[in-house]
Amino acid sequence: PRAKNCSSPLNFLLVYSVCFLLTTLFLESLHRVSLCGNQMTFAFEKLLVYQKSVDLADQVCDLTEQFPARYNHLADQVNHASLSFASNIAEGNGPFTKPDRKHFFGIARGSVQECVPQLELARRRKLVSNEH
Repeated sequence: PRAKNCSSPLNFLLVYSVCFLLTTLFLESLHRVSLCGNQMTFAFEKLLVYQKSVDLADQVCDLTEQFPARYNHLADQVNHASLSFASNIAEGNGPFTKPDRKHFFGIARGSVQECVPQLELARRRKLVSNEH
């Protein structure tokens, strides 16, 4: 069975491209802060790259909800990788040393790059279409 239309506003190609964009954003905005209109509790929540990474994880959840049961492993993997990106940005902004921080940011970058082949496989298996 093919995936039904996702309620997500991003199509699949955009999500695929966002992975690469987020990698770039991640590297360029680690120390820059973009404030939102709402009040945030933790400093990392002000980072644009953190906000976009949570958006990506949310979009991936929307995409994978329609996967057939036999692809639960793929849905679990891509959901884990996309959430790991946001989680490691948050953890890397904790009270750690610079080497610890670099370590968590490296894991975050790897997590977002991990999403690319997983989403590509989903596209090839027709679990998502180019309209997603």
